[in-house]
Parts: sequence; structure tokens; C-alpha cells
Amino acid sequence: MYCSGCGKSLAGMNGAYCNYCGAQLATQHNPYGMRPVSESGSKATASLVLGIIGLIAWFLPFIGFPITIVGLVLGIKGMRSVKRDRAIAGMVLSIIGLAATVANSLLGAIMGALGILF
Repeated sequence: MYCSGCGKSLAGMNGAYCNYCGAQLATQHNPYGMRPVSESGSKATASLVLGIIGLIAWFLPFIGFPITIVGLVLGIKGMRSVKRDRAIAGMVLSIIGLAATVANSLLGAIMGALGILF
């Protein structure tokens, strides 16, 4: 079983709190204080891949927006996997890609409105 706060293995822990993050391990609804953790980490890996692609695709907003948004969502869902570090990296890269895509979209809209674009 794994800690609901940090996702680390609870093997050998005997307290009501996690030795790594201090999260409470027992609740009234869940007497063991544990949550299921995905072993595959496929959502976390997909988030990382989409985050990398999003950094490349930011210059085309119609491609950059969906890729980075899906990467961000998969990163959030991948936080419950054993490969949490990939999910975090995917979320960070997706956020950077999304910010670059938004900046590119705004710049293109302003330049188009002012007639500078063409």
C-alpha cells in the first residue's frame, strides 16, 4: 500500500502519520488511510510526452492548445501513479507550452488587428 499524501510505500510504517510527508494514514471512511496507486504510470508518461511536444507545437496555436491542455490533464491524473515525477515534469512542460501558445496567440491577434501581420 502507498501513502495518500506522497505516494511512497508504507511498508514497515507503524504510526498514524507517514514517515516521509506527515500525512495522516487513518480516517473514519478509510481505516487504513490508503488510496489505490496505479502501477503503470501510463498517464504520467503520456503527460511528459505531450509536454515535450507542446514545447515544439506552441507556434501553431490550433495544435498547441489541445496538446498542452491534454498533457496538463493527464499530468494531474498521473499524480496517483508510481511515476509521479513524470507527471510533475509533464505538467510543468505543459504549463510552459500553454503559456507560450497563449502568448503567441495574443501576439498574432494584436499584430493582425494592427495590420502589421501581412
